[in-house]
Amino acid sequence: MKPFALLAAVLLLPALAGLRAQDTPVLRLMNGQTLPVTDLDDSTYTELRFTFDKNHFKREKHHIRARRKAGDYFNTAITSPKAEQVPVVLREGKQNRDNVYSALYPSGREKHYYFYDEEEGNYLTLEQMESYLAGQSDALTAAAGRGWFWAGVGAGAAAGFATRGSIWAVAFPPLFALSTQIPVVRIRDQAISNPAFKYDEDYAAGFEKQARSRNLIQALKGGAIGTALGLAVFAVIDNNF
Repeated sequence: MKPFALLAAVLLLPALAGLRAQDTPVLRLMNGQTLPVTDLDDSTYTELRFTFDKNHFKREKHHIRARRKAGDYFNTAITSPKAEQVPVVLREGKQNRDNVYSALYPSGREKHYYFYDEEEGNYLTLEQMESYLAGQSDALTAAAGRGWFWAGVGAGAAAGFATRGSIWAVAFPPLFALSTQIPVVRIRDQAISNPAFKYDEDYAAGFEKQARSRNLIQALKGGAIGTALGLAVFAVIDNNF
């Protein structure tokens, strides 16, 4: 390579790196999650295409568990050693536009895919949706659903034993899970990332939706485990006494 060409390549490297950094937005999903991507292509009207790390959410779950354990939900300085052991695996991906709120670039520029249109079922303005997504995001971090899980284990064990091996035992876990939709979701102050959202109805609606979903899943898991334990205990007693 000629000296001039080599010098030009060296001088262009920082500029190329800068251009690459500008092309690494974070997708803000409509469920409150975020996904860093590269090579974002939004040229079609139906879906977005991009490259992403398929282990990103697995790594985030480890960090969230570590912060819950420390009782400091939103301290990003708290990380999990387990997360560092999860490898980066790049994949080509796509998302329907309806599932993406916006793409946020490192420069601070944000391109919105969500828009206010009541005829399309988008009843919240951008400002209201920001609050709603913040609620969902906080619930993903702070709402673990442990209480519902252990309640499901206990109630499932009792139901499994009481049904005495009947086929009706399998109906208990989903029925118990549905009961999570009845009580009011209480949002503790420490579960709110920004005090400005404390009395925000849109924030509360987003938090409630995500928390109820989490509670339902945990109650279903606990109910299934508990019912299986109850049936097993009944079988042992029935066969030996």
